[in-house]
Amino acid sequence: MAAVRRLPAPLLTGVAVALLGLAVVFWGTAHHGGDERPIARVARVRAKLKDGVCQFTADVALRDRRARRAFSRRSTEIRAAFVGLLERKSRYMVQTATARESLRAQMRDTVNQVAAERIASEVTLPEFVVF
Repeated sequence: MAAVRRLPAPLLTGVAVALLGLAVVFWGTAHHGGDERPIARVARVRAKLKDGVCQFTADVALRDRRARRAFSRRSTEIRAAFVGLLERKSRYMVQTATARESLRAQMRDTVNQVAAERIASEVTLPEFVVF
Protein backbone atom coordinates (compact mmCIF):
# COMPACT_ATOMS: atom_id res chain seq x y z
CA MET A 1 0.00 0.00 0.00
CA ALA A 2 1.36 3.38 -0.94
CA ALA A 3 1.81 5.92 1.79
CA VAL A 4 -0.28 9.09 1.44
CA ARG A 5 1.83 12.17 1.86
CA ARG A 6 0.08 15.14 3.43
CA LEU A 7 1.17 18.71 2.85
CA PRO A 8 1.11 21.16 5.74
CA ALA A 9 -1.97 23.41 5.93
CA PRO A 10 -0.03 26.73 5.82
CA LEU A 11 1.63 25.67 2.57
CA LEU A 12 -1.71 24.80 0.94
CA THR A 13 -3.23 28.07 2.14
CA GLY A 14 -0.29 30.05 0.74
CA VAL A 15 -0.58 28.37 -2.67
CA ALA A 16 -4.36 28.96 -2.77
CA VAL A 17 -3.95 32.66 -1.87
CA ALA A 18 -1.22 33.10 -4.51
CA LEU A 19 -3.39 31.53 -7.24
CA LEU A 20 -6.37 33.67 -6.23
CA GLY A 21 -4.17 36.78 -6.29
CA LEU A 22 -2.93 35.99 -9.81
CA ALA A 23 -6.48 35.44 -11.00
CA VAL A 24 -7.59 38.83 -9.65
CA VAL A 25 -4.56 40.67 -11.09
CA PHE A 26 -4.94 39.25 -14.61
CA TRP A 27 -8.76 39.31 -14.70
CA GLY A 28 -8.87 43.01 -15.63
CA THR A 29 -6.43 42.76 -18.52
CA ALA A 30 -8.26 39.82 -20.10
CA HIS A 31 -11.66 41.40 -19.53
CA HIS A 32 -10.86 44.83 -21.00
CA GLY A 33 -8.80 43.61 -23.92
CA GLY A 34 -5.70 45.66 -23.24
CA ASP A 35 -5.40 49.13 -24.80
CA GLU A 36 -8.71 49.25 -26.64
CA ARG A 37 -10.51 52.55 -26.34
CA PRO A 38 -14.21 52.64 -25.61
CA ILE A 39 -16.54 53.08 -28.58
CA ALA A 40 -19.91 54.83 -28.37
CA ARG A 41 -22.43 54.16 -31.11
CA VAL A 42 -25.02 56.59 -32.41
CA ALA A 43 -27.21 54.20 -34.36
CA ARG A 44 -29.75 54.59 -37.13
CA VAL A 45 -29.93 58.37 -37.35
CA ARG A 46 -32.07 59.76 -40.13
CA ALA A 47 -31.24 63.30 -41.22
CA LYS A 48 -32.68 65.53 -43.88
CA LEU A 49 -30.16 67.03 -46.28
CA LYS A 50 -30.80 70.17 -48.35
CA ASP A 51 -31.62 67.99 -51.36
CA GLY A 52 -32.18 64.53 -49.95
CA VAL A 53 -32.27 62.30 -46.89
CA CYS A 54 -29.58 60.16 -45.32
CA GLN A 55 -29.47 57.47 -42.70
CA PHE A 56 -26.26 56.69 -40.84
CA THR A 57 -24.64 55.04 -37.87
CA ALA A 58 -21.63 56.71 -36.25
CA ASP A 59 -19.07 54.97 -34.06
CA VAL A 60 -17.28 57.45 -31.83
CA ALA A 61 -13.90 56.36 -30.44
CA LEU A 62 -13.63 57.86 -26.98
CA ARG A 63 -10.47 58.71 -25.08
CA ASP A 64 -11.20 56.78 -21.86
CA ARG A 65 -13.92 55.52 -19.49
CA ARG A 66 -14.53 59.02 -18.13
CA ALA A 67 -15.23 60.13 -21.69
CA ARG A 68 -17.75 57.28 -22.01
CA ARG A 69 -19.70 58.67 -19.05
CA ALA A 70 -19.55 62.19 -20.49
CA PHE A 71 -20.80 60.88 -23.85
CA SER A 72 -23.68 58.97 -22.29
CA ARG A 73 -24.82 62.09 -20.40
CA ARG A 74 -24.92 64.08 -23.66
CA SER A 75 -25.88 61.39 -26.18
CA THR A 76 -29.26 62.96 -27.05
CA GLU A 77 -27.65 66.36 -27.63
CA ILE A 78 -24.88 64.80 -29.72
CA ARG A 79 -27.44 62.98 -31.87
CA ALA A 80 -29.33 66.26 -32.41
CA ALA A 81 -26.07 68.06 -33.25
CA PHE A 82 -25.27 65.40 -35.90
CA VAL A 83 -28.71 65.97 -37.46
CA GLY A 84 -28.17 69.74 -37.36
CA LEU A 85 -24.78 69.36 -39.02
CA LEU A 86 -26.22 67.29 -41.86
CA GLU A 87 -29.18 69.63 -42.40
CA ARG A 88 -26.67 72.20 -43.67
CA LYS A 89 -25.20 69.75 -46.21
CA SER A 90 -26.19 68.89 -49.77
CA ARG A 91 -26.04 65.43 -51.29
CA TYR A 92 -22.73 66.07 -53.08
CA MET A 93 -21.17 67.12 -49.73
CA VAL A 94 -21.55 63.63 -48.27
CA GLN A 95 -21.29 61.22 -51.22
CA THR A 96 -17.58 61.02 -52.01
CA ALA A 97 -14.87 59.48 -49.84
CA THR A 98 -13.15 62.85 -49.42
CA ALA A 99 -16.39 64.51 -48.38
CA ARG A 100 -17.08 61.72 -45.85
CA GLU A 101 -13.60 62.16 -44.38
CA SER A 102 -14.32 65.83 -43.87
CA LEU A 103 -17.73 64.99 -42.40
CA ARG A 104 -16.15 62.55 -39.94
CA ALA A 105 -13.76 65.27 -38.73
CA GLN A 106 -16.65 67.70 -38.35
CA MET A 107 -18.61 65.09 -36.38
CA ARG A 108 -15.64 64.51 -34.07
CA ASP A 109 -15.37 68.25 -33.47
CA THR A 110 -19.13 68.42 -32.87
CA VAL A 111 -18.95 65.73 -30.18
CA ASN A 112 -16.13 67.56 -28.44
CA GLN A 113 -17.97 70.88 -28.70
CA VAL A 114 -21.23 69.49 -27.25
CA ALA A 115 -19.35 67.77 -24.42
CA ALA A 116 -17.31 70.95 -23.80
CA GLU A 117 -14.14 68.83 -23.61
CA ARG A 118 -12.04 66.57 -25.84
CA ILE A 119 -13.72 63.19 -25.36
CA ALA A 120 -13.76 61.93 -28.96
CA SER A 121 -10.64 60.96 -30.87
CA GLU A 122 -12.23 59.62 -34.05
CA VAL A 123 -15.60 59.05 -35.70
CA THR A 124 -16.24 56.27 -38.21
CA LEU A 125 -19.35 55.75 -40.29
CA PRO A 126 -20.00 52.01 -40.70
CA GLU A 127 -23.37 52.79 -42.31
CA PHE A 128 -24.16 55.83 -44.44
CA VAL A 129 -26.93 55.73 -47.02
CA VAL A 130 -28.18 58.69 -49.05
CA PHE A 131 -31.72 58.58 -50.47
